[in-house]
Amino acid sequence: MSDPDENLRRGLISNITTRAKKLTKRRYTTVKMANDKLEKFLHNGESSSQTQEESEKTYILPKLIWYPSVIRNEIVPLCQGRVFDRTESIDLGFKQKILSPIPEFKYTSKTFSEECGIRAIEIAQMAKDQGKKILVTCSGGMDSTSVIAAFMMYTDAEIELTYSQSAIDEWPEFHAYCLKHPRITRYISFVNMPFLLEALALEDDHIIITGDPGDLIFGSKLYREDQTVWLPDGTTGDWQMDHWAKPWEGVPAHHRDLLQPIVDKCPVDIENNYDLTWWLGFCMKFQLTETRLYMAARKYVNIVNFFTSDNIQNWSMSNSYAVKCPNNDWDNLKYEAKKHLHLWFPDETVWAQVKRDSLKSVWTGAMHKMLYDWVITLSAEKKLAITNSHIERGLFVGVRFDEECQKTIDGYDHETQMITIPQELTIRGEGGIEVEGMKDAESLFFIRGQMFPVSHITSDYEFENWPRHKIMHRVWQHVKLNGGY
Repeated sequence: MSDPDENLRRGLISNITTRAKKLTKRRYTTVKMANDKLEKFLHNGESSSQTQEESEKTYILPKLIWYPSVIRNEIVPLCQGRVFDRTESIDLGFKQKILSPIPEFKYTSKTFSEECGIRAIEIAQMAKDQGKKILVTCSGGMDSTSVIAAFMMYTDAEIELTYSQSAIDEWPEFHAYCLKHPRITRYISFVNMPFLLEALALEDDHIIITGDPGDLIFGSKLYREDQTVWLPDGTTGDWQMDHWAKPWEGVPAHHRDLLQPIVDKCPVDIENNYDLTWWLGFCMKFQLTETRLYMAARKYVNIVNFFTSDNIQNWSMSNSYAVKCPNNDWDNLKYEAKKHLHLWFPDETVWAQVKRDSLKSVWTGAMHKMLYDWVITLSAEKKLAITNSHIERGLFVGVRFDEECQKTIDGYDHETQMITIPQELTIRGEGGIEVEGMKDAESLFFIRGQMFPVSHITSDYEFENWPRHKIMHRVWQHVKLNGGY
């Protein structure tokens, strides 16, 4: 596949610079709702669902029930996870602790590869100063592989990689190339991301580098026709937006009313729906992807998200849809990442890479389908033997493994390939203490990245209402993955 006309990129520079310096921006010309009317629209007469103590804190990740109903029931499913506002323009029902603020816009003409190099050098120095090893979590997608290429091309650092079978299957040629490199010194094979992070946290001798939030640097799947949206009642929906149409075409009017203040903060022109959804994702989903591995670990882990740097964020703001997805062709999405990858891995398979949901197979897929596939292979005798072993050793008091197996089988949704969460979530702590939650929240069970509606993370990285992994997961980890019993 040949590189699109380089004049396309160069010809954009003057246009982008003009946009960055403009005194006025294209604006929604209709009269917007007054502030008090917008407030009423957001909360729909609801009183705050936060306690006084909760309202005085700031949060890295909120409870779902804190959002105003229109955000909880419509925007959260759209974003497929907790919603944030890095422009701090709308009321989300809680005080945010923004991990990576949007930097002051400074136009850059550097290439994506050059910006990745600057970031890799910065992280390599950070690791050296801390006396830590660099560990890149490789999903096989273009974001994490771009991180590997940046360290190999722009630094002399040694790195370690995590690899799952799904990552190898996604791009076997790239994996084979990595195996031959002398500065990639260790390969950690894993099946389930949460269990891997637990082990790495215990080692505490790595900086864990992710490929997040690479997706949001290039664009967002918001309103895309191929995005399945899980609705609060458990049904699904989708959108039929033309991303190359003018901004807001195909967006519900009340979504436009709600989100316009965020769009007003964009420092560059928004030329079409692609640019619109890029900016909305850049502002609203950025922190969701930053916190995914914290959610998986259910504890603080020494994580650095590669694509959060000010330089890379400015690259994203400096380049419109024409650079991020040339020729209005979704197969060209992340074309600048492909060019970067090809510099290190000069193989024609680079150009065939497309955006995939790489994390699903090692997190939600593992915690649901793979677990279910294992459970149904267990004989009644095996389940009873494991249950009796727990009873004899005083493990999992008040919970029987054989009964949990049956609940898992009965609760498995074959269409979504997910184990359903009960209407009333019971979180068991030490000694079988039960903490009730989720009674009054909508049943947003199937939205990726949600974990549990009552779970939240404070600005001090206190993880509150995060349930332990079910007995099912622990036994699966011990027996199937670790060869126990």
